Amino acid sequence: MELAKSYLAGLEKRSVLIIGAGKMSELTAKHLVANGVSGVIVSNRSYDRATSLAAQFNGRAVKYNEMYQHMVDADIVISCTAANHCVVRTEDMRQVMEKRGGRKIFMIDIAVPRDVEAGVGKIQGVSLFDIDDLNGVVDKNLAERKKAAVRAEEIIEEELEEFMKWLGMQFIVPTISALKKWGEEVKQKEIKRALNRLGEISEHDRKVVCSLANSIVNQILHLPVTQLKGYALTTEGHLYTEILQNLFNLDVPGQKPKKQLASRHPGDTLRLKKV
Repeated sequence: MELAKSYLAGLEKRSVLIIGAGKMSELTAKHLVANGVSGVIVSNRSYDRATSLAAQFNGRAVKYNEMYQHMVDADIVISCTAANHCVVRTEDMRQVMEKRGGRKIFMIDIAVPRDVEAGVGKIQGVSLFDIDDLNGVVDKNLAERKKAAVRAEEIIEEELEEFMKWLGMQFIVPTISALKKWGEEVKQKEIKRALNRLGEISEHDRKVVCSLANSIVNQILHLPVTQLKGYALTTEGHLYTEILQNLFNLDVPGQKPKKQLASRHPGDTLRLKKV
């Protein structure tokens, strides 16, 4: 059906002539009607069977020896009979195409053995597909779907990896937020102090002071934040997070605060002690 849709730019309001009234013909008619085909004509050696099938789809039956004259107006021809010989002949189809006035026709032969002579497909304006062609289309679509499935799996793996990284770094978010809050408090405090000392200054100078304070705080916080993010996914991530909390005496929501005392001893480096 996808092949017919592509060829005809959609199946809405298209008409189809179905040659044969067996199970495959019935199944084909169901798919065509479900996809928008509005006119169904059935031709079969047994007129009663043709009538029965056509009635299921509000279509009409035509006599077997009249099928060629109805091909003149059909957009699609589907042939699936149990005949052991071709029932659609090349010369007859040439006459049909002459009467169509240049309008193209889409034909599918799903019978085994073939219902339509191979020469029909060589007639100008006729697009003929047999069961082998359809199998080729199915194989191609299957290969494309498999390729798409592989790519989809790759995308899922990539996104899952990114999500796991993001999830693995969430424990540092409260600490970084607390650090930025600390920096903002320090900045506002120092701006207020500087402005009080400067007294009356212009709005321009006030903006310069605020911009300078903002730049200094951002530069101070940039390195510890960047470094902490780098350590977050390592085995030392939690250790460095705790160290940063202790260094800046951060009040991190959901975590017990730790007070630190810095002690200097001759010949020693700076040491931090818990109390």
